[in-house]
Amino acid sequence: MAGVAQLVRAPGCGPGGRRFETGHSPHIFLMAYLCLNALCAASSDSINITQSTIVDSIVTDQMLFKMQHEKPQITIIVDQFGMREDISREFLSKLSKNVILCVPSHCILSDKLIEEAKEFNLCISIDCLNENQWPKMQKLIEKNHTWVKGLVIWSIATGINTKEFLNKIKEWLALRGLWLVYANTNNILPSPDIPTGIFIPDGFVRSMDDATRVTQQANFVVDQAKFKNRGLLLIQPGKHHVSPFIDWLKSNIGNVQLANWSK
Repeated sequence: MAGVAQLVRAPGCGPGGRRFETGHSPHIFLMAYLCLNALCAASSDSINITQSTIVDSIVTDQMLFKMQHEKPQITIIVDQFGMREDISREFLSKLSKNVILCVPSHCILSDKLIEEAKEFNLCISIDCLNENQWPKMQKLIEKNHTWVKGLVIWSIATGINTKEFLNKIKEWLALRGLWLVYANTNNILPSPDIPTGIFIPDGFVRSMDDATRVTQQANFVVDQAKFKNRGLLLIQPGKHHVSPFIDWLKSNIGNVQLANWSK
């Protein structure tokens, strides 16, 4: 509006001039009036559209809030099982049987520990996988096929086409009824580098002294899962993580459904 007003302002009569020059057609004032009316109308429409958008957004948010799942399905994978026998046995004695335990590929489990964990479902994890290691992983999985239910990959070596490599791994595992988790991300948004059919954690907790992060991250996953009715929490437990995680699980066991893919 100010721009239109500026366009129809005639030059002043010298310094300090305050009047329009004579000889201008009166149609110019009519044109200015019509333009101003049009701008006001457009402005009014945009205001109405904005208000409508806000109202729709509020209604949508309210509907989503009402549609929240009261008991969302949460899958929990505890990595590094067997790395330390004291931690592993403590988890075995306190964890729900629907929690998946993950054995590092470089960790050789004793038959006795496997026997104690047979009520749980075990998978294998590897920190960084490259093309040379993959055949070795295949042999390891085939050798332990009686208890291996899936594979967790924390990262892919640089220089590899991530999507093609993961697709190849996924297809090989799928033929054997095994699932695949790609954990090199804490991003809940889809990525073109991660093929469909591969689980991505909504949150994971690495080993650290800050035990409060276990609770924070677990609560974050549950809050997200209320909208999607699914969530995946991947934990690399340290000595400081056992008690707070067990406490969180006990206090939330009635608010979530522990979904175990292996079953």
